[in-house]
Amino acid sequence: MARVRHDRLSAHDATFLYAESPTTSMNVGGVFVLAPSADGRPPLVLTTLTELLETRLHLVPRLRQRLLEVPLHAGFPVWVDDPAFTLDHHLQRAALTTAATWPDVLALMARLQAGRLRRDRPLWDMFLAEQVADGTAVLFLRAHHALVDGMSAIRLIQTIFATQQQAVPPWSPPALPSSRRLLAAALTQRPTRQPKAKPGLVKSSAPLLKMPPPRRGPFNVTVGQDRRLVTFEMPSAEARSLARRFDGTLQDVALTVVAGAIARLPTNRKRRRHKALRTVIPVAEAVPQRQLRLGNHAAFFVVDLPVGPIDESERFDLIRLATAAAKDAGQAQAIARFIHAGERVPAPVYAAAVPLAARTSSTNLLVTFMRGPRNPMTIGGATLRAAYASLPLGRRLALLAGILDMGGIMAFSFTADPHAVPDVELLPSNCAAVLHELQGPSGTNQP
Repeated sequence: MARVRHDRLSAHDATFLYAESPTTSMNVGGVFVLAPSADGRPPLVLTTLTELLETRLHLVPRLRQRLLEVPLHAGFPVWVDDPAFTLDHHLQRAALTTAATWPDVLALMARLQAGRLRRDRPLWDMFLAEQVADGTAVLFLRAHHALVDGMSAIRLIQTIFATQQQAVPPWSPPALPSSRRLLAAALTQRPTRQPKAKPGLVKSSAPLLKMPPPRRGPFNVTVGQDRRLVTFEMPSAEARSLARRFDGTLQDVALTVVAGAIARLPTNRKRRRHKALRTVIPVAEAVPQRQLRLGNHAAFFVVDLPVGPIDESERFDLIRLATAAAKDAGQAQAIARFIHAGERVPAPVYAAAVPLAARTSSTNLLVTFMRGPRNPMTIGGATLRAAYASLPLGRRLALLAGILDMGGIMAFSFTADPHAVPDVELLPSNCAAVLHELQGPSGTNQP
């Protein structure tokens, strides 16, 4: 009988596995709000969701696979079919009543986001609130960052819910490979030489390398286990209008709203008044053929977001120039090459180095901007009204922002340790204040 070849985690994927700690779970999440039904019934029920997934799982085989560690960390973990897989382990009703409000929903989602996924099962689950106080249903997807990044999580949702029902092929998982076989496979696949320096790598990295190390920022504190999730949204059409008005991009609009909201936080003003925060911004387009795979395929670029007391139009202009300069310098492409070079690092060294690196503060903030489909999508017949990202904090990074532009809504979410950022609840109203100032005195975009 032919041996089954198992996919191995990339070094990039393994980073999130090794960076996890008792207080920082490396989960990526999505909060999907489904519009109320016309007849007042729940927009989506668990039985419908279960039936949908049962007929779509074969489209994403990774959803039925778990990770197996290689003995002695001789290689990165491998994906294997889970012989004990059942959807009952991965689909649950959310512990919310029909009287639950949006703050109640976010409080539960924050607690789920902070929880640990079991390593002896496929690294994902879903929780469904069939109907809350405003008539909507809320679906929460939680997946380990080793399985998906933000954009591949969106593709995952599209694949599962936007694909027409098909015949379900039979599935019979093979027996788990032995430790001996895992070790032998890892040793035969180990790299035998170091990668050659790629042309232009150093040159394209020069602007990034010349940036001075960031000062300790207001959110570079030791992160605990508790999480708080707050949200804000604006019409995508309004964001596009602002981008045209200020000669920037949708990403510039999103970054300006985030930076202006943080600038107004008492936490930012009290802890070492900062004029700028060194910010990591993931870029999904950095790696080609991304649509073919799950996992992590994004690189990133780095800018200093202005968070001082300045006019929002000036803040937008500074951000527009900074992001354009970073893109023109090819930062994301250079960083993607460095990320791929990690594949040549011996797995035992990598497994030991990542937790050490995770304890340091190499950035002040992370803001991810993602674009999903512009047309509204449906999940089990219910229309998706809005979708929010839920992101994992670092060990010394107590605030992250995620922006998801999808289905006509630009949705902002802020994930924070509430003890480190006690005023995180102010961020939505701060976002509204920034938007109002950008729109002008009349509250509308001026030509």
